[in-house]
Amino acid sequence: MNYPGIVGVISRKTVATLKRTTQKVFLDEVLGKDGWFYVEKYNKTDNYIQFKNGSRIYFIDLENITKILGLEVGFWYVDEAKEITLEIWLTIQGRLRQKNSPRKAWLTTNPDTPLHWIYQTFFVDNVNDTEYEVINASTKQNTHLPVDYLRTLDKAYSGVHKQRYLDGSWVMFDGLVYDEFSLEHHVIDSIDLGDMQNFTFYRAIDWGFTNPAVCLFIAVDKDDNVYVIDEIYQSGLLIDDFVNLIKKKSKPYEPKPFTTFADPSRPDYIAQLSNAGLHTSGADNAIEIGIQKVKERLNLNELGKPTLFILGKCKNLIKEIQLYKWETQKDGKPIKEQPVKVNDHAVDALRYFVNSYSHNRGGWDMPTVEYRS
Repeated sequence: MNYPGIVGVISRKTVATLKRTTQKVFLDEVLGKDGWFYVEKYNKTDNYIQFKNGSRIYFIDLENITKILGLEVGFWYVDEAKEITLEIWLTIQGRLRQKNSPRKAWLTTNPDTPLHWIYQTFFVDNVNDTEYEVINASTKQNTHLPVDYLRTLDKAYSGVHKQRYLDGSWVMFDGLVYDEFSLEHHVIDSIDLGDMQNFTFYRAIDWGFTNPAVCLFIAVDKDDNVYVIDEIYQSGLLIDDFVNLIKKKSKPYEPKPFTTFADPSRPDYIAQLSNAGLHTSGADNAIEIGIQKVKERLNLNELGKPTLFILGKCKNLIKEIQLYKWETQKDGKPIKEQPVKVNDHAVDALRYFVNSYSHNRGGWDMPTVEYRS
């Protein structure tokens, strides 16, 4: 009512769910009996409400993106937004161009995987952007739901279902290799490397060309905390280009030396790195023990802290660690100790490091062979 003549949209992915849920709730509960006083007409053919002040609200499904391309609106609301694609969301943003209007959009949804574009957009990429506001709430905070309904859900749900649909958490389903990992505990915004004498530096490399070539840059402090501080993750790199990119990324940490561990399957590449001044050793690439060592570092200690942290800018490692899964049997149950060979390039590099890192507090040591030509 504060914006006479404004055009708005209320939408959901499909026609059926729009009419059965979102539109019905708006008409019955948001407008209710009192709200209809402000309505001039309800056009059921074109599915919009015209208000007495000239404002209009359209109810539009999002099954076909072309139907919204010509719109010019002042606000947009999407219900159960996890059903739509990032392309649709970007198109909606492009339609918010009506003058003398708030030009705002609202999304509501149940949580999904943390790899979903909604989570990546609002919880990761733009977490500090004041243009966006995120309200993360649990089902139990919805005061409109009956108490017995909540009690039933609490008994019925467990594990990831409970985390998503009751607690409001964006979590992966079962079968993850690194199920100890969480964005809350393991991802940090920054690290103070001001006094680099307090750190030792490492690189961990997984070769690739069609698949991405990966180099992780790692700092370890005097308390044996591991920080992944930067990454290279790029397909189509020739070995010479990869070497030059590693050198460029290493410059900010000079003159501190790096110890470098690489996938031992390419001794010729290891020799090329070493000859270029990036002295490199073949990593211990044992899978089972390496995964266990990474999991140990992801586990929280008695103070509620892990000993492995990843800077938020290492987006590919963070993405892979949330996708890395065990192979499954025909019944869908995971086969432990046998990870799927997909989305594993950065996590392999991480495993090479943890498996090859010589513990300076009397732990385990892995003898390495340095390849030089």
